[in-house]
Amino acid sequence: MKKIVFPILIFILPLFSMSQNETKWDMQLSGGPFISYGDIQNHNLVYPKLDNGNAWKFGGAYSLAYNLSRSIGLRGQLKYAEIGGAVPSQGDYFQGTVMDASLQLKFNFNEIFGNHNAYRTVNIYSLLGVGLSNWDTEKNISGPINHNPLEIDERTTEGFIPAGLGLSFRLSDKFDLNLEGLMNVTNSDLLDTRTKDRELDSYSYTSLGLTYKFGNSTVKRRRPVREEQPKPEPEPDTVAKVKEEPVEKEPEPVKVTVSSDMPSELEAGQSFGVTVRINKGNLSGPATFRQVFPNNINIQPLSLAGGEYNFMNQVFTINWQEMPENQPTLKIMYRAQTEGIKGGTYPVSGIFTYTQNNNSKLINMENTLKVTEPEKEIKKEDTEEKMQQGVVFRVQIRAKYQKKMSRDALADKYNINEEIYEDYHEGYYIYTVGNFSTYEQAKRKRDQLINQHGVPDAFVTAFKDGKRVNKLKELERF
Repeated sequence: MKKIVFPILIFILPLFSMSQNETKWDMQLSGGPFISYGDIQNHNLVYPKLDNGNAWKFGGAYSLAYNLSRSIGLRGQLKYAEIGGAVPSQGDYFQGTVMDASLQLKFNFNEIFGNHNAYRTVNIYSLLGVGLSNWDTEKNISGPINHNPLEIDERTTEGFIPAGLGLSFRLSDKFDLNLEGLMNVTNSDLLDTRTKDRELDSYSYTSLGLTYKFGNSTVKRRRPVREEQPKPEPEPDTVAKVKEEPVEKEPEPVKVTVSSDMPSELEAGQSFGVTVRINKGNLSGPATFRQVFPNNINIQPLSLAGGEYNFMNQVFTINWQEMPENQPTLKIMYRAQTEGIKGGTYPVSGIFTYTQNNNSKLINMENTLKVTEPEKEIKKEDTEEKMQQGVVFRVQIRAKYQKKMSRDALADKYNINEEIYEDYHEGYYIYTVGNFSTYEQAKRKRDQLINQHGVPDAFVTAFKDGKRVNKLKELERF
């Protein structure tokens, strides 16, 4: 019974498995018996008897495989072993050593004929290749022979074809246990040093090996999806009792916005304040706000909304390691100085970067700053000279005979923030404000001085070429 069961197990077990193919490289070390099939052998058994020490020889192999796809791999293999054979009835046997190198294609039957499953426990594969085999064997013959004995004194190298089946048992993501049966058919009849019945000698290698898998594949591993069994429909009388559970909706992503009240136009040399509002909702995590300013503009921060400030090479930066959760709006305030900048139109670009749902987000900001040159200062002498020409209307607030009054005292008394003019007319020092081209304008100024500044006796007067006119009716002749 043992003579039948053992060889059946050796050739049937390879039909049930294959190694995993989620990594690019497989490296395997294996060992097992090398059995010769030639002219010197026990012809009654596929495998010789276990007590036949001349026929049972052992060796090992090293393999390195590259997985071209889930279903096909390319494997290189080196084997070394002792080898022997015997004809017990005649007392003949041979022995020696053999080593070979081969290149083999590996076919994954489970992936070719079934569904992909990277976590399958047992997998089946086949092997087919070509190689070179080198051996050194010698014979020992006893008893009568009717054949042509052949002594081999030197090592022989011949081509051979390896073919077989294998199965792998998944131990972990990195290791498999392999059982293989490989038949190696040589292109020679000299392996057992005897030429008789067989044209080509061969030897089998049945091995148990450990495979290490390395090198990540581009294919992502996923566990097999289990098909859910349909739930039985409730009976009609119980349908009304079943309450529909509310479906929780995923929260909609927060829409982040950035706004700025930077002025679009100003005069060179002026300073201005800016408030930037970042509406972030309940977002948290790291973030960065950055703006790039033209040369000759300096930034003075006023409020940083919990971030860290930096201004270097005209780049204004605020970093948050963690944005505050309790502030749905981040408010950044700063003041900009424009001393030394020339007139022109300057772009002020900026960005705000943050993280949402583990993805980096970016918002661009574009502002344009138009800087105008200030008007040249008009000298007071030029203004006064121009005022002396033509007819102008003023509002007289006080007059003092032959004695001057303090204009600063008058300004403080009546809370006047504009210039008070002093003129001499017919023995009086008169004090007026305003410089209007029409009587109606001067009249409105008079009413303002009476009602708001407490000048009870203010009245409108006129000047012609810098000289006070006694009566307004005298203007008719001009």
